[in-house]
Amino acid sequence: AAGEVSATLVGKYQEGGDEPIVDTKYYMKNNWDAGSDWFWKEMSKDGEVYKLENVVFGGTGVNFNTAESDEGASWKALEEISGDAIEAKDTVTFVLNPAAGEVSATLVGKYQEGGEPVLTDGYYLMGSFNDWAIAAENLLVANPNAEGEYQLDINLTEGDEIKVAYVEADAATTWFPKEGNYIVDANHSGPTTMYFRPNYNEEWAAFGGYFYIVPTGTEGIEEVLSEGKAVKVLHEGKLLIMKGSHSYTPMGQIVK
Repeated sequence: AAGEVSATLVGKYQEGGDEPIVDTKYYMKNNWDAGSDWFWKEMSKDGEVYKLENVVFGGTGVNFNTAESDEGASWKALEEISGDAIEAKDTVTFVLNPAAGEVSATLVGKYQEGGEPVLTDGYYLMGSFNDWAIAAENLLVANPNAEGEYQLDINLTEGDEIKVAYVEADAATTWFPKEGNYIVDANHSGPTTMYFRPNYNEEWAAFGGYFYIVPTGTEGIEEVLSEGKAVKVLHEGKLLIMKGSHSYTPMGQIVK
């Protein structure tokens, strides 16, 4: 009746290729942590590439496939992996470009014999939840929706004391906030996302001025709202917290 035509992309044409590229799952196999057994890990899709983040590389190389099967799998030896130079027991993020059949690596932490991996430069969440250790898995990543902002999904417990540290050359050089720690309350415990900016923000003063914490929605919105729980949503580019029949800013202000 409207005279309209719509299209759903099933496969993207690749110049010079025989078949279209179809979105699917990819897995990577290695003797992770330099263990004796090889096993598969599922990769996450990021646009046209697939990622396997913050894994301890076992060495030699990696297999990749569209299923957790050796049949039809492709092999990339260590010397064929592009990007950063990596070795066994380094903490690595792998990126697979299935269209090109390429695997690249980004070094997250360098393994030291008899010691902990060398940390990559960046911002890390630290706190009483892990005896104030600065760990590779707590590296904050850039927020794709806000320039100059970083984020981390983490499970916090009421009473945890936390702050952010900047690490350079494997040593913490600056802390946010510089004085004192934020103590997690009941409303900001459990599965959460922490957002961080290195410049003080008065609107985030309740969290120390450098970060704010929002609950991570893990259930359907209707179910969460019917139970009176809070859920994080992105509406027209703004982050809102929905609970019951009201919407709030991350600082707890009711949105009209």
